[in-house]
Amino acid sequence: MSEKRSASGRRGPAWLWWTLGVLGAGVLVGFLLPIVHPVRETSSPPRCKNNLRLIGIACHLYAEDYDGHFPDNPRQLYPSFVDNIKRFSCPSQPSADKDSVKGVATESGSYRLIPGLHDFDPGTFILAYDASLDNHGGRGRNVLFVDGSVEFWGAAREAEFQQRLAEQAGEVRKWKTVAEDGAGTEGRLQPQGGHP
Repeated sequence: MSEKRSASGRRGPAWLWWTLGVLGAGVLVGFLLPIVHPVRETSSPPRCKNNLRLIGIACHLYAEDYDGHFPDNPRQLYPSFVDNIKRFSCPSQPSADKDSVKGVATESGSYRLIPGLHDFDPGTFILAYDASLDNHGGRGRNVLFVDGSVEFWGAAREAEFQQRLAEQAGEVRKWKTVAEDGAGTEGRLQPQGGHP
């Protein structure tokens, strides 16, 4: 039995060459997958920052409707101000509950809003943040400020983050006490009307 030459001049059955080509492509894909996965993971922090920016815009729109008060939890934003439930989930979040309305305002949600803030609070105040360092593989968290900016704070800044949250909570309590006593505002504007 004689082998026929193919048009390219190679000897052997065409199916053999096709099979070797498919196997070679499979091996190549097997080598590339471990390289591609970390690249996909590094694209998550910018998408997470974008989610927080959109939440910040929604908070400012909410404040326009509610006399300068920001919402106390994300559930107050959905669906009136943010219509896509996925905006409340960090793309890097390990939880499988990303598309759940239940996860928006519970401990399983990706982001936390600081309650009791107003649109006239200092722009450097933290408005929202990644709820867990696990969202970005323990490397850090994204932080949204009242002025609408978003920064990635590495895990090395976690102590600074916690201290800043505590100081901010103390400032808000102090201003609320001053406002309730009617003794003055200490440079802070008074809210007009009630909070929903």
